[in-house]
Amino acid sequence: MGLGILDVPGHRHVPGTTRYFDDPDRPQTADTADARGLKCDSSGPVPIILNPQPSDDPNDPLNWPLWRRDAITFVLSLTAIFATALGPILAANTLTLSVWFSLNFTYIALLTGYFLLGVGVAGFFFVPSGRIWGKRHLFLLGLVILIATSAWAGAVGHNYTSLLWARIIQGVGTAPFEGLVNAAVGDLYFVHERGKRMAFTNLAVFGGAFFTPILVGKITHTIKWWWTFHLVAIFCAASLVAVFLFCPETAYRRDAALNTDIASSSASVSAHSGDNHAPHDEEKTATHGQNGAPGHPPAHQRPVPSRRRRHSRNRSRSSTGARRTSASSSSCSARCRCSRSPRSSGRRWSRAP
Repeated sequence: MGLGILDVPGHRHVPGTTRYFDDPDRPQTADTADARGLKCDSSGPVPIILNPQPSDDPNDPLNWPLWRRDAITFVLSLTAIFATALGPILAANTLTLSVWFSLNFTYIALLTGYFLLGVGVAGFFFVPSGRIWGKRHLFLLGLVILIATSAWAGAVGHNYTSLLWARIIQGVGTAPFEGLVNAAVGDLYFVHERGKRMAFTNLAVFGGAFFTPILVGKITHTIKWWWTFHLVAIFCAASLVAVFLFCPETAYRRDAALNTDIASSSASVSAHSGDNHAPHDEEKTATHGQNGAPGHPPAHQRPVPSRRRRHSRNRSRSSTGARRTSASSSSCSARCRCSRSPRSSGRRWSRAP
């Protein structure tokens, strides 16, 4: 790949990415032979194959009405504006806070640096847990933290240390909205529906952060700097009610065969690789015997001598026979690993019906 990106060995599909076009010049429309048995979106002039394929469960977010999914995205995006606004909220108040706390600019800059530290550290826990246990409880927990710490930050007075700790914990509360709002879009929409919604959520997450210093300067000039935190606490409290009432859990565990947007093609690559190498492996297995001589079948395909059966009750002979069988099986296992290809194991990568 370009730009120094390493190729994934044995994968035609990069893990964590979405493949929507098998052929870049031909979209996955329903007029192809591959569309037989697949669910399609027929709302447009040309039916489009749904990617990923929705399940038949009405609780699957992909089966919800589009207006409901858009409402969830709007509530989460609006909440993300208030959460991410806490990052640059002190940018316009650097001089004001320096005079207020009688500290130099370095200490005031640390208030933002430690906030970002809290976001980064908490992200290591929130993002994996959101993937395993869901995202709704993390959004609610983050809002509770933001309400408490914003009210705390607005009431610190001249205590710089208290404001510093409030900013660190604020970063923890902001982490779910920094890392999981865009992931919720992947839970709610098909691939062909994600473009506009992803642009909207990115505008909320990043645009709100850039627009915040403009409002903060006016708020500080009019009603003092601590009201910037008080207003965030008020808006986050309203958002907590909205998220609790209108945002159900978006994570859903559907059959792996239906997740065609993130399914890796490594299995198909292995199948092709097995098709290429299996004849050679089978030939090698068929032409090498116990001692590696050509023309002899593998040891595990040889019949057990009848003499061993007749004397199986004799302890010494049964012990000797067991040792011979064990040695034969282990040597066969060592030689026949090459024949255990996807072709011989019978495993196939299949499309969703």
